[in-house]
Amino acid sequence: MEDFFGDNIVVIFLFFLISVLNYSEIKLLEQRISVVYAVIIILKGLNVISIGMAVFFVLITLFIYIEILTDDKMKLKLVTNVFFKVIDCIYQSVFRFHFLEMCIVLELLQLSYNFQYYSIVRVFYICLSVLMAVITLNKVLSEDMEIADFTELYRKVEEYPIYSVMYDNETFVNARNILVHLEDKNFYTRKGYTVFSYSSAKSIVDRKVKESDGKTSRISVFCGMLKMLIYNMRTHNRGYSTIASQLLRSMAIKRGYSYNWNRKIYEFCYTYLFFSSLENYMKRNHTDKLEHFRDYIIYLYFHYVNTFLGPDDLRFTKFLNAFDMAHDKKNSKDIYDLTNEGVLVACWGLSKKTKRIINAKNAEQFIPYIDGVKFDCDLIKEMLGHLDKPFYDGQYLK
Repeated sequence: MEDFFGDNIVVIFLFFLISVLNYSEIKLLEQRISVVYAVIIILKGLNVISIGMAVFFVLITLFIYIEILTDDKMKLKLVTNVFFKVIDCIYQSVFRFHFLEMCIVLELLQLSYNFQYYSIVRVFYICLSVLMAVITLNKVLSEDMEIADFTELYRKVEEYPIYSVMYDNETFVNARNILVHLEDKNFYTRKGYTVFSYSSAKSIVDRKVKESDGKTSRISVFCGMLKMLIYNMRTHNRGYSTIASQLLRSMAIKRGYSYNWNRKIYEFCYTYLFFSSLENYMKRNHTDKLEHFRDYIIYLYFHYVNTFLGPDDLRFTKFLNAFDMAHDKKNSKDIYDLTNEGVLVACWGLSKKTKRIINAKNAEQFIPYIDGVKFDCDLIKEMLGHLDKPFYDGQYLK
């Protein structure tokens, strides 16, 4: 065995990674990576390895644990595209396992060797690196934003199989058209799933330039979009979220929704990654009705996205439960049970317009014109007049 390993520290390190994985007391991925981080810091602190080798060990640790020896079984089946694997690894490394902070720790240790052993400056760098190491390991072990893995996401998708949806049902078609009109008019024409794709951003810029009769430059429009995005994130307003990205964050973010920057970057990285991987996985498994995949995303949206109705968000609930809060059976209602009026009011609640803008007195001026969809204005006013009450009992269902 000694002849096999020799002085090859890389091979030894790889076997160390596997041994950590097999240790029964270290079950969580965060624990495994923290243990490896601590070992790398010690090796670098003792100057056993160079800073280049230390960073290499960090990178190989993250890639092996995140993409190869992962406990997320559905990730291995869904994410087969190499580019997607790279995106996933980069996001997880930077935002979940704090790769950049770890590099700072290693750099501080490297700097300490530029001074004499008993130098005050060297002691300062060592103490600073120890402090930074403690902070980094604590961040890894106590992540503020908890995200569902691919296995959990796929389990949620499986609850409503794509082949079971009645896509030609009139109620579903109307509900779909209402949602798309209010939330994401480019949903069916957009090539990707987020507004951050090149084609989507270009279409928005072109439309705004056209609306200004060419008086505004594309650069000015693009800068304005970035400024608005930053403002919305700082003020917790909704902005530049597509139907697909809203659905993903509703299914995936388990804790830490208020971390706007992290959440927005997650949406940017994973909306296209997840839904494209899901569609390709279904193609490989010859799933029926894949031509309705975009409609299917909307169907899932109605089941998983929350809406806000009433003062102080009295009814913060899943979309389909908004007008049937008295029932106690899971999934007892479907989109086919809702009226056009119910869907419209619930869609208004997505952006909290029923709390800040729309009420029974002014509702008529906000009712949109959607080809083929009819609304009963009096019923909408009646519904808005009851939003201050805690529960409905199904009276606004078909």
